[in-house]
Amino acid sequence: MTFPGPVGDVVFDAMPVAASGAPRPAPPPEALQDFVCFSLIPPVPLPHYRAMDIGPHSKTLSTSVTSVCLTYHAGAKHARFRFMELKLGERRYLVMLWPDSTATAPIGFLAHRLYILCRQQQCDLSPLFALADPMHFPHAAAVARTYYSLLSQHPRPVDRWMPACSYVDCNQHIFASPDFETALAKSAFDILSNPERLAVLMRLVYSQSRELRLLGFKHGLWTVDPSAELGNLWAQVEDAVKRRDAGHAMDILRHIARGDNTAPHGQFTLAASAALSYVAHMIPFKILLAKNLLRLTA
Repeated sequence: MTFPGPVGDVVFDAMPVAASGAPRPAPPPEALQDFVCFSLIPPVPLPHYRAMDIGPHSKTLSTSVTSVCLTYHAGAKHARFRFMELKLGERRYLVMLWPDSTATAPIGFLAHRLYILCRQQQCDLSPLFALADPMHFPHAAAVARTYYSLLSQHPRPVDRWMPACSYVDCNQHIFASPDFETALAKSAFDILSNPERLAVLMRLVYSQSRELRLLGFKHGLWTVDPSAELGNLWAQVEDAVKRRDAGHAMDILRHIARGDNTAPHGQFTLAASAALSYVAHMIPFKILLAKNLLRLTA
């Protein structure tokens, strides 16, 4: 979403403190005129040390994010609180946990609200995924499958931000496909919400060893089976057809037509490339593009 302009340090009235210095529960979302707030269904659990990283607590706690409040902030009073600045791609966010007073789903851990103060007009919920830690698979899986419900009295236009569009022209790639949301996007979230597949996907980002490519192929994340016999690529064509990746099938057929008996190195599948596109600002996406490891055209 895009905010019309920044708000000042008045936003910190949303973080009341008792005379003892202990945090009071966050005010109801309808009282926060400068924020857009969402409830999370289900609440998202965070690693227990987040309570000390970005919360008012002096010890580790099992916390869950029950609601999120966003705004565009240009002040400096955040220095008085335990905030963390997240630098995700070209975007900057200040994030802070606060004891919550609102929930719309069963709560597994201590209920907290996540305040996201965006340092630019374009604001989004991607810090939630970064704080959950994509390498901490159960938490990242919960984030990927969480539904957001708008709570604010004054909703602003909300649209889905695709981080990959900061690096490629999305109008020329799979994201412009009319069935992207109902097909590839669903497949991408299936990957992000599956702990085992997500683990392999993130490892493949940083290393494309033969062993990892084999795991990736078995999980539908990598286009080529590195264990296939040299020269026998027809099974790879059949696999590409099953995955409805006609572009990859044609690539292999052209490889065969050239008379090359060595197996191609391979790329991330369409679904895996779409999944990585949602977290492009949190991974070395430019390097993956430069190595031609992403399939972003159908």
